This record gives sequence, structure tokens and C-alpha cells, in this order.
Amino acid sequence: MFAHPLAGRLRVAGRVTVIGLATVLMFLGGYALWSSNRSVKTVSQLMRSRSISDAYAQARDATDEERLLEHEYMVSHGGTYNAAATPALHAKLDSFASQVITALVMLERLGGHGDAQLAARLLSTQQAYQAAADEVLAEAAMGNRAKARAHESIADQSFNQINTELAAAAKARSRLSLEQLKSMQLTERHIGNGTLIVVPLGLLLVGLFWLVLRAYRRRAGEATEAELERLKQEALVDSLTHLRNHRAFYEDLDHALAQADRSGRAATLMLIDLDHLKQVNARHGHRGGDERLKALAEAARRASRASDGAYRVGGDEFALILPETRAGRADALFRRLHAELALLSDRRQTATAGIAEFGPGIDRDQLIHNADVAMLEAKMTRRDVLIYSSELERSDKDQPIDGAWLRSDRSPAPSRLAPRSWTP
Repeated sequence: MFAHPLAGRLRVAGRVTVIGLATVLMFLGGYALWSSNRSVKTVSQLMRSRSISDAYAQARDATDEERLLEHEYMVSHGGTYNAAATPALHAKLDSFASQVITALVMLERLGGHGDAQLAARLLSTQQAYQAAADEVLAEAAMGNRAKARAHESIADQSFNQINTELAAAAKARSRLSLEQLKSMQLTERHIGNGTLIVVPLGLLLVGLFWLVLRAYRRRAGEATEAELERLKQEALVDSLTHLRNHRAFYEDLDHALAQADRSGRAATLMLIDLDHLKQVNARHGHRGGDERLKALAEAARRASRASDGAYRVGGDEFALILPETRAGRADALFRRLHAELALLSDRRQTATAGIAEFGPGIDRDQLIHNADVAMLEAKMTRRDVLIYSSELERSDKDQPIDGAWLRSDRSPAPSRLAPRSWTP
């Protein structure tokens, strides 16, 4: 069949367009890679040169301070060379000497071949200077003026050599840094001029690039928000039980109490302690203890409502925040939880709970304290659960309750109470 000439021209135009698009993309990519590499390389060289200049300056400043300190000390004693150096003076001299050595070692590591050779030579000279300065102070302490002057002459020669070479090297390094800065500026101008040529070619693809970029940014934004939310939730979740952790507990409890205070409705806190976890770990290993902890967490999830909050706040300590719930209803909830725990652990595991209800004059810390008092009283009286009342404070006055573990980031100390008889 005879092909229409227009069809052939369209095919050619299509091929040319594809080739042109590929060429422009390759050119843009190559240009971007070249300009990026040039910029990164120049900035890296400039930063390295700056670090070397800083090392020269540090070495020179520390050397000047070291020498100045020695001269001030001798002048303060009239230049008599018969004064004993104090430990404080020795400590300061050692500190400045250490700074000089640190700077020279950095020069060996960061500098070029010439910098490394200079640093090695100056390290040797610095050691000679430090030894001569120590001899000056030692001879002065013994009253040997002549020997002190002789050693000071050696120290002066070493200092002058260090100072002169550091000053010359620092000046040369400053010139090099200036040249590198000019090179970076020249590179930026080249890139700017090149951009004026590249941009018109890139305008052919602006529409496509904009669509792709917008779609990418939208997906990237959604992915970033999702990842941030995931990390935020992960920071508030206990990795073993997947319940919310003690940090989330404080935040949620503050929120629940504020809401209860505004609405005038009830709110109850339940603290739960997994009984005999230490014995389980000793008999079955930590893996067995972890299984019991996960069983209690699952029991808490099954027994609680969607509006309730379940938390692992310590090693074997758990908490339930129960909005719009009175203490009596919380008691019934714990008994459901206890039954679920028995099913999940084949009746091998028990737990003890303390319940405290929010009310007038009770803040967050007081509510935690009240629930903690009730839980410990329940343990002492071998009961599964106990609701807080003020009588519990008086009944336990000989054994003060310390609920500070819930108001800190530390896990609670082992219970002081005798465990109930049980079979793990």
C-alpha cells in the first residue's frame, strides 16, 4: 500500500523529537552532574583549606600563649631565675603545649605533602622548645641562674623558629585559600553563563518536568508525613507489647484529666503489676517472661473499650486510663482482664491492680500516687484488685509508698512485698 508522504514526515518528526528529547535530557543531566561535581569539589577544597588555616592559627596562638606565660612568670619574679614554678604554671604550659601538638598533628593529617613535612619538623622543634622551657623552670627553681639563662636561649631559638615557620606557612595558606575562593567564584560564573544557554533548551521540557515534579513532590510529601507519623507513633509504643509506653501515658493522662475536669465526668486510673515476673524470668528465662508480659498486654486490649488507653509504663507495670468510668466499673473491667490473662497463660499467671478515681483536688501525680497505694495494699493483703480510699494511707503509714517510678523515666524497683503463693 502506498504510504502518504505526511505519514512519513510525521514518523521522521517523531523520531527527531524523541532523539532531540533524549539529547537534551542527556545534556541537561551531564551539565548538572558536571556543575555539581565542580561546585562540590571546589567547596570541599575551600573547607579543607580553611581547616588547615585554622590549624596553623591554633598552633601559632598556642605557641605564643606558651611563650608569653613563661616570660610573664619570669618577669613577675624580677627575672631572677630563682623562683620555683607552681603546679598551676606547669599545668597551663602543658595545656598550651598539648594544643600546639594537636594542631600540628591535624596539619599532618589534613595538609598536603609540604604541610605534613612542616608539621613533622615543627613537632620536633616544639619538643625541643618544651624540653628547654622545662629546664629553665627547673634550673630557676634550684637557683642556677646561668643554666636557666642558657636553656632560655635555646627555648628562644626554638620558639622563634616555630613562630617564623608558622607565620610563613599561614600566610601562604591564606593566599591559597584566596585563590581557591576566586576559583569557586569563577566556577559559579561559568555555571551561571552555562545556565543561560541551557535554560532555553530546557524550556521545551518545562511542562513535563513540572508535572513530574508536582506528582513526585506530592508523593514525597505524603510519604514524609506518613513516615513522620509512623516514627512519632513508634516513639510512643512499647516495642515488646505494642502498647503505648510511659511517655504516651503521661500525655494521654494529662489530656484525659483535662477533659474530665471540663466536662465534669468521671475518669479512673488503674495501675496493674504482673505478679512474680522475676521468678518467671529465673525459671523460664527472659523469653518466658516476655511471653507473660505480652499475654497481659493482650488481656488489657481484650478487656478494655476503644475509648480506654492501655500502657506499659515499666518493667512489669501496666496502666489503664478509663475515661467516663467510675471506680466500681473499673473493678469489673479488671476482673474481665484477669480472666482473659488466665486464658492466655493457661492459668499460670496473675496480676494485681490498684484503682483510683479522679475528683476535685486531685491532680495527675496525686492520682498516680493513689492508684499506686491501692495496688501495693492489694499486694500486701493478697487481693487481686483494690480501689483507693484515704484509709489506705493510714493503714500503710508504717511502710511509706513510693510512687516516684511513675513520675520519672526509670523502671520501678523490685517490689518490697512478699509474693502470693503460685505456680509459674
